[in-house]
Amino acid sequence: MCTTGISPALRTILHGSLFKRLEGPSQTGTTGGTGRARHYDGVLSLATPALGLSRQDAADRLVAFGLNEIQREHPAPVWWLLLGQFNSPVIWLLMGACAVSVALGEAADAVAIAAIVGLNGIIGFLQEHRAERAIQALRSMTAPRARVVREGETMTVGAASVVPGDVLRLEAGDIVAADARLLEANVLACNEASLTGESLPAEKSVEPIASDAALADRIDTVFMGTFVVRGTGLAEVVATGMRTELGRLPLPLLPQSSSRASRPVSAVSAILKFQRFCQQN
Repeated sequence: MCTTGISPALRTILHGSLFKRLEGPSQTGTTGGTGRARHYDGVLSLATPALGLSRQDAADRLVAFGLNEIQREHPAPVWWLLLGQFNSPVIWLLMGACAVSVALGEAADAVAIAAIVGLNGIIGFLQEHRAERAIQALRSMTAPRARVVREGETMTVGAASVVPGDVLRLEAGDIVAADARLLEANVLACNEASLTGESLPAEKSVEPIASDAALADRIDTVFMGTFVVRGTGLAEVVATGMRTELGRLPLPLLPQSSSRASRPVSAVSAILKFQRFCQQN
């Protein structure tokens, strides 16, 4: 219900209870099928679909939860990524072996080791650079504006000012401004390929889904940064900013430690094969 007309003291009590309920699940929610927390379970809203939040409620929640923005990390400089490919004890060992080969006059061995180390670094650099660019591109796919229902009126606001409890009005062509649970869905479907990898649009419904459902199976929820391809709907915002599934994406996608650890092993194998070839010929 709308809080307009409620005394300041009662408003304070209601807001305090609301913020406590909203903040708690984001930290201790039940883990879903994808290993992520269903951090919005138990959200309590003072809004109804017909009225939405009051302007005062929205302002208070904006102060409590902050702007609905994805914090974009500054990407590492290209030269730093390239140098990072050689920050490995195995690579240092190979460089030392290359230097020893040069000192002993073993030109073939030195050239082979230098070539493999260089190729290893280039491949690793290209992989990590693409991964960082892909994640940054995903995190930039946020809506500039959103249609919300507040005090019974549909209005367009900056997406950064959308707060938990806001009621989003969705239609084909929209970019979803925040993670939201559906209240109404009329032939609604969203393109969620950026989150789930599914090429086909995901059909949406207001039918409740179990809390341990995988991300791709949550048909009762729309996600920040996804596209509405058809239909219309109303949805109550349950997570904004870095609390959304988009904000929780790992950066970078490739685990650096495992990928860098495996490449030197391949390099050593290639060097040994090259040496056997030289000895046979």
